[in-house]
Amino acid sequence: MVLDKFITKNKIFSKTNNFLILFFCCFLLIILAGFRPLEYFLDTAEYIRIMNTPEQILEIEPTFWLINSINTIFLGGEEQILFLLYAILGVSIKVYVINKNSLTPYLSLFTYISMFYILQEMTQIRAGVAIGLVFLALEDIAKKKKINFFIKMFIAIL
Repeated sequence: MVLDKFITKNKIFSKTNNFLILFFCCFLLIILAGFRPLEYFLDTAEYIRIMNTPEQILEIEPTFWLINSINTIFLGGEEQILFLLYAILGVSIKVYVINKNSLTPYLSLFTYISMFYILQEMTQIRAGVAIGLVFLALEDIAKKKKINFFIKMFIAIL
């Protein structure tokens, strides 16, 4: 109750300011995850190996193949760009869900950064995007939109 009164009295917590602060945090988190040194994270070598062996397409997840193909065809095929694309997808989906659904977006953002960001956006990048889609699909369950839920879950599984 006290927190609600504080938030409503202070203009710094207006909807516009919340959006701008969350957008800036999202941008910063994307830059940190997308341009991190690749040699310091465990799964990076495996992603690079898969990225450079397109003939093993049956071993690759369809969405990884799609994102890698987009990177190769349109963005030059750089390894760092692939990680940037995954950072854009993973972080932006989660920050969008936080902004849209959280009663306390700053606390939710802090929880995300402190508990999930390093694991999901730096190491397990494909799982990070999948979890973001699961979070996005939760609203569909609440609104009983079964088809939307199953579409998002199907994409997350891919």
